[in-house]
Amino acid sequence: MTMEQMRTFLAVADCLNFTKAAERLYLSQPTVSRQIQSLEEECKTPLLVRTRKEVRLTPAGAIMVSHLKKSLEEIEAGLEEIQASSNGITGKLNIGVLEGFETEPRVLKLLVEFGKKYSELTVNINYCSFGELRRGLKDDKYDLIFTMGFEAKNLPSTLSRKLCRLSPGIIVCANSALGERENLTIYDLKDETFIAPDEKDSPFRLEDTNNLLSHYGFQCKKMKYVKNHESQLLNVAAGNGVAIACGDVPQVKNSMLFHFMELSKEEHVLHMIYAWKKENYNPALALFLNGLSEEDES
Repeated sequence: MTMEQMRTFLAVADCLNFTKAAERLYLSQPTVSRQIQSLEEECKTPLLVRTRKEVRLTPAGAIMVSHLKKSLEEIEAGLEEIQASSNGITGKLNIGVLEGFETEPRVLKLLVEFGKKYSELTVNINYCSFGELRRGLKDDKYDLIFTMGFEAKNLPSTLSRKLCRLSPGIIVCANSALGERENLTIYDLKDETFIAPDEKDSPFRLEDTNNLLSHYGFQCKKMKYVKNHESQLLNVAAGNGVAIACGDVPQVKNSMLFHFMELSKEEHVLHMIYAWKKENYNPALALFLNGLSEEDES
């Protein structure tokens, strides 16, 4: 079925007159008749009853009208969007970024360059927790999220790619007896409380922590869950425990409050990823992803 057939049939159905429909479409009457005949052959059923006195819809024709009107409107709206995009990309892109990475240079660089290149696009950015990112992506609040690689297992029906490698480690209060100890090792933390985001916000956190600590011969004896990333840092700074953290986060990297113990990058590979839903057809998202792919290939 072609667009021309659709428009011709709807014109005849509206006018209930082949001559008037032909005039409306600036076509000859024989051309209109051939279009309708071809459409009926394709549908394998009559769509119109033609007599010397009148033209009227068959039941099948009435069904066809109801569906074609909606389909044609959607197709024409899509064509208008395509035409608009060819004259200059417009639209909106909603992005969620893991809290703590507000000034992470690689993420900032991507977002700033994209905003400069496509100034007609509206780019909205929100910084939030693991759970808020997952829910936002699921509920279509965000087109794209930037989060930690271990979160991929909590993101069903999504696609993801690695953005960059990060520096995992453990932070200790710098002004505590533990933080001031010379030659401090990971094993020295075996009796410490580990501070982590809310268990509902970051599932499998205890499991992931124990998998990491097993390389150093011990398991987490006590884990304290707090509301968010900021609360996690506050509790460590207050000497209430230690926490697994990323050395790339500015609040950790540039702070005098913490002693950062970097973990072996060979044993503990940590990546930041970006993820999106498979069925998201936002053209602005496609544009952003294409830009990321081009950067990966360069």
